[in-house]
Amino acid sequence: TDMADGVDVAEDVSADLDRKQRAALAWDSLCVLEDRDRKVVWDVVALQRPGIEVAKEHALSPGRISQIVERALVELRHEMKRREGEQ
Repeated sequence: TDMADGVDVAEDVSADLDRKQRAALAWDSLCVLEDRDRKVVWDVVALQRPGIEVAKEHALSPGRISQIVERALVELRHEMKRREGEQ
């Protein structure tokens, strides 16, 4: 079991490193978004704030917040894939 424990630890470390690298890539990719969209996405996705609260802050409808998040996530995925291709 000692060898298995070592493999588990190595897999955990590798998975953690991969998560951190993906998070860094996502963070770096946020620059493609306009300021408002970046703030909306950060609040809704990263901070998990209710869309209705974010909508009130930005004087937008909750439906518009959903549209912004959906479009911004598509842009972020595209930028992340582009940056991954450069590595």
